[in-house]
Amino acid sequence: MSEQEEQSKGFKVTDRRSFTREGERITKHGDEQEAVEMRSTAAADARLRAEPAGRLEPHFLDLLSLLATQASLALGAPHPMTGEAHDDLEMARAMISMIDVLRTKTKGNLVRDEERTLDEILYQLRMEFTKKAKAAKS
Repeated sequence: MSEQEEQSKGFKVTDRRSFTREGERITKHGDEQEAVEMRSTAAADARLRAEPAGRLEPHFLDLLSLLATQASLALGAPHPMTGEAHDDLEMARAMISMIDVLRTKTKGNLVRDEERTLDEILYQLRMEFTKKAKAAKS
């Protein structure tokens, strides 16, 4: 197998952070970068072996994205296909509530990135909802 074929099978993740998760300064990147690269490649390979070709298993962030998109559309974001925008505050409230239930039920079971993404999306949607609700009352 040629080098180009080997490179097309996987990907390389280079961790260039200056601090560890505990807040300690990293002075030598080589060992940690190799570990991150090996974990990422192994996880990707395992996922590809476990799933049939052309079909990926849905993940938590996929579900979160679906609910957040529905909430955004209900808050007046333009529809990606038609470009039309409609406000439906009751639908938005329902979607935001579902995301909040998801947050409550998954507390302690998410990885840090999933938890952070969930919190950020929920915060942004709540702020937009509050803004639209105030404008509707005026």
